[in-house]
Parts: sequence; structure tokens; C-alpha cells
Amino acid sequence: IGQDLAKLLGVKVGESIEITPRGKTPTKVKIKGIVYDGGKEDGLLIISLELVQRIFDLPNSLNYAEAIVGGNYDEIKQISQNLSDESVIFEPVSKISKAQGAILDKIKLLMLLIGLVILFITSVCINTSLSSILFARIKEFALVRAIGASKNDLLKMILAEILTLCIIGSLFGALLGYFLAIVLGHLIFSSGVDFRFIGLICAVILSLVFAFGASYYPIKRALNPDLANLLRE
Repeated sequence: IGQDLAKLLGVKVGESIEITPRGKTPTKVKIKGIVYDGGKEDGLLIISLELVQRIFDLPNSLNYAEAIVGGNYDEIKQISQNLSDESVIFEPVSKISKAQGAILDKIKLLMLLIGLVILFITSVCINTSLSSILFARIKEFALVRAIGASKNDLLKMILAEILTLCIIGSLFGALLGYFLAIVLGHLIFSSGVDFRFIGLICAVILSLVFAFGASYYPIKRALNPDLANLLRE
């Protein structure tokens, strides 16, 4: 029973109330719980469809039903119009649909901002890690240059290593993220997640772009060492 109706009738959980349709036999129902959601349900008595049909002697009959349908509002409105006829009217509840759409848009924007922040933090981590690794190998690079390798040869070697690590890391991260999304989807929303191959490709490309962007400064420093001082050591 809705909270407002419960207060009006003065009933509590565990008590019984009598439903008496006009000209029909009274039926007793027991209150199993009190609901509150700030909507029209607060003033309603909620019982099973089968019991309602039996009380009013209207088997297999419906007067009003609500359903949550995902999709574009305009498309749902068009489908509703196509399905409606003289006996049944389908109509989207625009206030709820548009409110849900606005909330979803804000959630998407929030997820985008979180993603950008994570990418920025990751870029800083890549920059720091690569700087440490490349500067630790700078004597090795100087020796490679001294025995005849050009800057382009050294650049290709460094980029090949970074490319290999980035592809392996981004593939592993995308697949791990997909399986994590499945687990969280079932735990939180009781729903699965579809695998999208284009999403995997975008994740790899985005990772490579940010990785190479973060690698620019460390590579530049590694390609321009003071060869004479390094080789003297």
C-alpha cells in the first residue's frame, strides 16, 4: 500500500483491509508492505493482477499498464502511434522519458570527463616512466650511436619498443576492462555488456596516440645526449 493511502486508512503492515466493488462480494487483503516513491503510487493499493481480475470479475482484462522501454523518444512515440487502435492506446510518458534521457546524457558526460582525466593521469605516468627508463639507458644509446647508428636508427628502435609495449598493454587493458564491465554490469545492473570490436580498435588507437604524445619529451632527450662526456665514462 502507498504511504499516503496507508495514513488515510490508518492501516499498518500485517493488518487486513476489505475491498468491496459495487454490487460484488467483499475481498480481504493483507498489507505486506508500505511503499513511498514521491509519485502517484503513494496513494494506491498495489495487488496482483490475477487478484484484481478475480475481484472485479474481469478475466484477462487490463485497464492501464506501464512499461519501461529503452530507445530514442521520437522512435518510441512513432511506434506507439503505429500500435494504437480503437481498443488499445499506446502513449509514451514524455515527462519520465525526457527526464531519463537528460540523466543518461549527464552520466555520459560525466563518464567522458572521468575518461579524459584518467587519460591525462596515464599520460603523466607514461612520461615519468619512459623518462626514467630512457635516461637509465642513455649510455647504451650513446654507444649505439658511436658504433655507427644514426639518430633515425635509434629513433626507430625506441619507437618499435614503445609501439610493442603500447599495443600489448592497450589490448590487455581493453579486454580486462570488458570482462570487468561484465562483472560490474551483473552485480550492479543485473545486465550484460555487448562486445564491440570497434570499441577495442578505438581503445588501442587512443592509447597509442596518448602514449606517443607522452613519449615525445623523453625520446627527444634520449636522442640528443652529450656523446663525448658519456663515452668518456
